[in-house]
Amino acid sequence: MTERGGEGRLSSEDSQESISEALSVHRLTCERLGEAADLLARCFHDNLNFVDLIPDERARSRVLPRMFAAGLREALGSGHVYAATRGGATT
Repeated sequence: MTERGGEGRLSSEDSQESISEALSVHRLTCERLGEAADLLARCFHDNLNFVDLIPDERARSRVLPRMFAAGLREALGSGHVYAATRGGATT
């Protein structure tokens, strides 16, 4: 739990410590690409930009994972892709 500073605000030092304790950053491997694409698709499924682009909900559910997978494959081919996990989890 993060304690608040004297004025009820989080200090930058406190927030940095809690973030580093809570998150772990890992290099995304090809084996985990599908999982990352599915997570991105779920996160952005109701985003108004994607709703406007693909109004049909069922079609959006089919298209977004493929779209994000293609973007991640492209990014992996051009360099590195990193993923953040909570509590150092790698699964």
